[in-house]
Amino acid sequence: MTRKRFVKLLMARGYSRNDANQAALTAISDGHTYEGVYFAVRVNDGDAEAVEAVREACVRIAQAAALVSRAIMEAVQKAADGLPSFAEAQKRLTEQIQAAQE
Repeated sequence: MTRKRFVKLLMARGYSRNDANQAALTAISDGHTYEGVYFAVRVNDGDAEAVEAVREACVRIAQAAALVSRAIMEAVQKAADGLPSFAEAQKRLTEQIQAAQE
């Protein structure tokens, strides 16, 4: 998106020319893109399409987090299945101590 288009889009949303130009300068100096800042403005103004896009992104992130969490739990369970139970480990340790004392 060009600076000119960014400014015109902000002005179409009711921002003054001075405010739109200041937003353009701030966006670039802060390292943001015009597209990103304009999207944030749309979300902040309650633009239904932009808000829905954010909601969908949050849902996808939550689904991905659930998949990762499930995979981690399965990996931990597989690792734990290979370990002796606490009772078995305690019994073996007791036997080793008794054998060493004899």
